[in-house]
Amino acid sequence: MSRGRVEISGQFSVDTPLCVSSSGPFQIDMHPSSIPNVTSIHSWNGFCDSVDQALAPLARIKTIAKIAAFLLYVVIALFVFGIQLLPRMIDDFDYGLLKYSAFVVFPIFAIYAIVWFFYIRGGLKTSMDKVKGVCEQYSTMNGGVKYTLESEHWGGCNKPHVMRWYIIVDVDEEANNANVADTTDNATASDYFSTQETSPDYFSTSAQREIATSQKETDLPA
Repeated sequence: MSRGRVEISGQFSVDTPLCVSSSGPFQIDMHPSSIPNVTSIHSWNGFCDSVDQALAPLARIKTIAKIAAFLLYVVIALFVFGIQLLPRMIDDFDYGLLKYSAFVVFPIFAIYAIVWFFYIRGGLKTSMDKVKGVCEQYSTMNGGVKYTLESEHWGGCNKPHVMRWYIIVDVDEEANNANVADTTDNATASDYFSTQETSPDYFSTSAQREIATSQKETDLPA
């Protein structure tokens, strides 16, 4: 029995969505160094494709998270420097309608909080639940391989709810090799019969057999 860790690239801290420019697309590492001969695992490519498909919606979520965070920081900067600090530097500044700026700024904070909590965090959880389902499905299909979705704290000064996700792969070499051998045998037999039935020699032989049968029927005494 061997065990390896498979990373999921493209992740970002939901608390600091502006720091995602270099995180790349969401996808599973198809060639992890922690698992030797990973391509020999039964249905490995299919598993990776299914995980990537489950992660696909996170690309849009990450983009929206980055844009929303940027707009939020712009609003904060305008509020602090344009409404709080700059007027104080001007003598006898008439605040006018600026006195009611809080009624504009605070709703913007509330909207961002709703987007962050329900769309960004909710979308991340939904996609990871789908990845967990893929792991369970392929663990059931492949008797020699078990996939488990795990998470760990992001690290640094991030809050406890900020997690980094990865997949643990447990491989029973004997059972996995048996599954691979069964699949190869079935594929070989299927390829053989399909090749035999679609080859010119097959059709030629079949035609000759039908002609010979017809001739025998014709030669039979009435």
